[in-house]
Amino acid sequence: MTRYESHEDIPQATSSNGLGGVPDLTAKLIDKEDEAGADATPCTRGEVQERSCRDVIFALLFIAMVIGVAVVAGIKGFPALHEDKDNSKKKLTGVLYYALSTCAISIAFSGIALLVLNTFTEYIIVGSLLFSMAVSLGLAISCVFMGNIFGVVIGLLSFSLGLCYFCMIQNRIPFASANLKTGVAATKSNAGIFIVAYIFVAMSIVWIFIWMVALFGAFNGDKKCDANGNNCKYNINIGIMFLLFISIFWATQVFVNSVHVVVAGVIGTWWFAPDNAKSCCSEAVQGSLFRTLTTSFGSVCFGSLVVAIIQALKAIVESLRNNSGNDAADNCCLCCFECILNCIEDVAEYFNKYAFVYVGLYGYSYMEAGKNVMTLFDLRGFSVIISDQLVSSALNFMTLSVALISAGIGILINHSNPEWLREFSGSKNGPSFDINGNNTNLTMPAFLISFTVGIIICHTLMGVLDSAVNTVIVCFAEAPGEFEENHPEHSQRMRAAWLQVYQFEP
Repeated sequence: MTRYESHEDIPQATSSNGLGGVPDLTAKLIDKEDEAGADATPCTRGEVQERSCRDVIFALLFIAMVIGVAVVAGIKGFPALHEDKDNSKKKLTGVLYYALSTCAISIAFSGIALLVLNTFTEYIIVGSLLFSMAVSLGLAISCVFMGNIFGVVIGLLSFSLGLCYFCMIQNRIPFASANLKTGVAATKSNAGIFIVAYIFVAMSIVWIFIWMVALFGAFNGDKKCDANGNNCKYNINIGIMFLLFISIFWATQVFVNSVHVVVAGVIGTWWFAPDNAKSCCSEAVQGSLFRTLTTSFGSVCFGSLVVAIIQALKAIVESLRNNSGNDAADNCCLCCFECILNCIEDVAEYFNKYAFVYVGLYGYSYMEAGKNVMTLFDLRGFSVIISDQLVSSALNFMTLSVALISAGIGILINHSNPEWLREFSGSKNGPSFDINGNNTNLTMPAFLISFTVGIIICHTLMGVLDSAVNTVIVCFAEAPGEFEENHPEHSQRMRAAWLQVYQFEP
């Protein structure tokens, strides 16, 4: 069993650390080997930072960007839409009814998925891996019948790699399952973070609408046509277009990462001070949300901007590839550049994933958070665990399942109320029916709308769980003693699963 010592040999609670009485995190971890006199690598632990705004310049830049896009939308976008209102006007009331119906269904099944995850965690993880292999094998079999040799090779190769991966990580499934169970328990005790997540989703939708109006204005605001309104020429400002691309990616990243930071703060309070994190809208939820939108907002904007710039460059390269024609040299260069950008984007997102955990837990700046979390995992040998994608695989599997169920029920709703999606029928007379009474030209729109709504709703909920599990991994590395003291049942499960794989005390 591990013990902890601080300057007074006993961790002291603080009231000004922003986590509602979290123990002193400057304590030093001492193992049994230390007591015996053996050399051991010291573990660097995070320290709760003084309350002050971090990376302020990036928060100000983000606010300026939001104002700028709103101004472009107001000056150029809405007037351009007003001129084109005869062509763009649609009756969306039925579509709204349909979307709200599928939204309610998706929320209900997402809640059921949460219960299923908590009850059959290991089976879900195994099922997600087997599903991935089954898809690869199905691809290979279908390509056999189509005579596509290349597809057969790719399918069989993917299946073989998936099978090897499954055999290699089987013994890690119990630990991944214990992580997920702990994350579910922590989020259920503070269910208000799901409400926070959906609020940010709503903000994202509003932002996308404003951005699309601004983009429409950038394309159409300066167009010049002849006397008859034909032969229009568009004066597109490349600089404005690039900034608009950055703005949509940046804002989207900020909304997603804000939820991640909120969840990290809530899980940290649940870990160290559970009395402050045991209700829907607990002090942990309110405090973490307040810190994320104030003192830590600049750090969120900083990390999000790094990824946003990469994504904007990638979008431009993809656009150039689509317009490059048949020039083999240009296509090859652009393809290589896009591949490099994809790799950089993956690394940046991977870095952010754990850096923002430290931002939410202790209030570090973005750069300090990144250095601390990398040092932690390097010293404690957690690099192997970071590479594990078992939990994410299970969450994605559940998201896909809920989306498909929502899509199936959405088709049934459309069959009962075909007038709701009349605008998508492609016919002035509305939907048409076959001899069995099925909508022949609305099934695909119904499927796509309900599937998309299901993905958004369930992915938001599962994203909260993914953030919770990331935070659990970091906290388990830093403070297993507090975990044992405050949550002995979950601690014993995780310790047992850990020892089964790694054969040494965490």
